[in-house]
Amino acid sequence: MSVPAFLRMARWSALPPSALRIGWDCRRSDRLSQYGPAAIAFRDLALLGECLPAARDSPRCVNTQPGHPVDPYDLHRPKQPIREAAVEAVAAVLNVFCNEEGQFGNPVALVDDVDGRLTPEIRQLIAAKTGLSETVFVQDYAVPDIRIYTPQQEIPFAGHAAVGAADHISRQGNRSITQLIGRDGNIDIQKSDGIVWVSVNLKSTPPWMIERVASPRELEALDGPMDPSQGYTVLWSWIDQEKGIIRARTFALDWGIPEDEANGSGCMRLACTLGESLEVHHGRGSVVLARPSRPGHGQVGGRVVVADTMSVNLA
Repeated sequence: MSVPAFLRMARWSALPPSALRIGWDCRRSDRLSQYGPAAIAFRDLALLGECLPAARDSPRCVNTQPGHPVDPYDLHRPKQPIREAAVEAVAAVLNVFCNEEGQFGNPVALVDDVDGRLTPEIRQLIAAKTGLSETVFVQDYAVPDIRIYTPQQEIPFAGHAAVGAADHISRQGNRSITQLIGRDGNIDIQKSDGIVWVSVNLKSTPPWMIERVASPRELEALDGPMDPSQGYTVLWSWIDQEKGIIRARTFALDWGIPEDEANGSGCMRLACTLGESLEVHHGRGSVVLARPSRPGHGQVGGRVVVADTMSVNLA
């Protein structure tokens, strides 16, 4: 991943010992190396808009026009020009929806922002640079408050992001939590037998297209959605219907994700559609658990493992 000019101009300083500067050690975690650096530190980057003329002049960096509501999942959501000074930011990375052996899972980055120094524009920049499908910004640990960003925009909810955030905040405080505050409302949390569960109103989840494939073998043979017009789709097939075991794959090209390793919100919607608890074998080996909840809500859960880490040198 190339280093943009404004980062090369930055004045770097040592992070506090408690901070995790996270990256991918290809010698220890080959699978994760594809995602690129997952920690970024900024300091004293004044007037980012002046340092980023290409971003400033982009059609995506224009003011929202009044009277034109924006879909939270619209990739062309207008962006304000980046002109505020950035602050130091660090990220921890967890693998969410691992199998029983603690392998696979979908990585998510967790960034501290309890002091509120990261503007939405800088958060978006960080989320784009992590190279992950979602990055979570923790705004408060005492009353757990989070915001979730994809590489392109803020979104109300993502399954693996919420599960990872719940586990991360519990670890940091060495305590159990029962709720997260998300952008569009509360996300209920529970943990049992090593599984972290989140429950949310289905209206907060992305509008996944969900389509059944005849057999797991046919599903494995696909190299993308069955119809090119399907920009965000969950494809699935029964492995064992009696036991509620499913094989699934997710393609979301419209959202910048060629194939998602583990899609929590999509599996949640599938479980609610079928009206039963599911064990979903997703991606290359991840395991997502999903089930209906109270009316209008669903639950998704899985195992979380802290990823291998290393310092990232972007100088």
